[in-house]
Amino acid sequence: MFHVLWHLQKPEENLSDKILERQIEILNDAFRARNSDIGQLRSIFQMTPEDAEIEFYIATKNTAGQAQKGIIHKQVTRKFVMDLFGSGINIDMKSSLTGGDNPWDVTKYLNIWTVDMPIEFFGMQSIGIIGFGTPPMNLPNWPQNSLDGIGADGIVMQYQFISDNNPAAENLPSEFDPFKQGKSLVHECGHYLGLRHIWADKGDEITGAPACENSNGVLEDDGIDDTPYCGSSSIDDGCDPEKNSCEFEFPVDFPDMWENYMDYSNDACQVLFTPKQVDFMRMVIMNHRSELVTWDVVATEDSNPEKISIDHNRMDRTIRFQFPQLLQYESLKFSLRDACGNLVFDDQRQISTTEGMIQLPQILSGIYFSL
Repeated sequence: MFHVLWHLQKPEENLSDKILERQIEILNDAFRARNSDIGQLRSIFQMTPEDAEIEFYIATKNTAGQAQKGIIHKQVTRKFVMDLFGSGINIDMKSSLTGGDNPWDVTKYLNIWTVDMPIEFFGMQSIGIIGFGTPPMNLPNWPQNSLDGIGADGIVMQYQFISDNNPAAENLPSEFDPFKQGKSLVHECGHYLGLRHIWADKGDEITGAPACENSNGVLEDDGIDDTPYCGSSSIDDGCDPEKNSCEFEFPVDFPDMWENYMDYSNDACQVLFTPKQVDFMRMVIMNHRSELVTWDVVATEDSNPEKISIDHNRMDRTIRFQFPQLLQYESLKFSLRDACGNLVFDDQRQISTTEGMIQLPQILSGIYFSL
C-alpha cells in the first residue's frame, strides 16, 4: 500500500504507478532470490542464497473489501523536515491530522509512504534519511525502546530512492549515485520483517569508525547466526573485498558481508538475504504479521490466462485447483512449506484437465505457504 505525498511546487514527488510497480518487481526479485546479480556473492562465505518465498503485491481492495488500488496520490502543503539534532524523526507523514495520510489497517497492509523528508542545518535543506521502517515490537534481536518515536507501523521512503526507473533520481547529488537501483526499500522491508543492520549499529555514527563492542563495552550482533560479525556499515567502502572490521573467530573470521541487503553498502554490492535471515523473517510473519498473508488484499480477477485458482477445504484437507483453460505445461508441482521454510508436503502430477484435487496429509495448525 503506497501513500505518495507530493507538494504542488515539486510535481516530481508524485511518483507514477509505473515507478511503484517496478519497485515491487525489484522487491520480489530480491526476496525470491532471483535477482540477476545474485552470483556476485563471494565464495568465501560458502553460502547459497535462499528463496524466502515472500512476495509483495499492490492491493486491489481496501479494508472494507471494496475494489480500490493500493496507491494513493495525495497533494500536501508541507515538507516533512527531519530535525536529527533536536526532536528527531518526523512522523507527521503518517497522519492526515499532521498533513500526511492515514495508514490503511497496519495489521493487514504494509504501508509505504514516499515523501520529501529533508534535514535542515543552518537554514539549508538536504537529504538526510533515505528511509526508515518499523520492525514488530519485542523481538529478541532488537534493543528495548527501538520503536520509540517512530509512529504507525510501516515504511517511509525519500521519494527519489524508489525503484530504478525514477526520473527524480536524475537530479540527486553524485554522492547518491550508488543508491539508485531500488534496493533501499528491500533493506527497509528487511527491517519491517524483523532484521537488524548486520553490524548491529555499533561504531561511530558521525565518523563511521568501526567498533567491535557496543557503547556498553559488550559484544553485540544482529541476532542472526550466519551473518559475519562486523563493527560498522560499508556505506563508504564500496565493495571492498578486504574489509574486515572485526577480526573474530565466529567460528571463522569472515570478512564483512557487504553483499547483504541489511548493510548500508552500495546497491551494486547488495545481492542477498542469508538463509538464517530468511528463516527469521518467516518466523516474524508467522508470529507477528500473520494477517499480512491471511487477509486477501488482491482481487481474484486477472487478465493472465494462466492464473491458477486454488481453494483449500479445511474439513477434508483438500486443495482444489482450477485453470481458466488447459495450460501449455504438462505437469503441475505443488509444495507446501511452514513459516520457517521447511518442506512439509510435495506433490507433482500430470495435467490433463482444467481442474483437479490434491489430498493433504495431517499437519499441525499454523501458517503455510504454497508454491
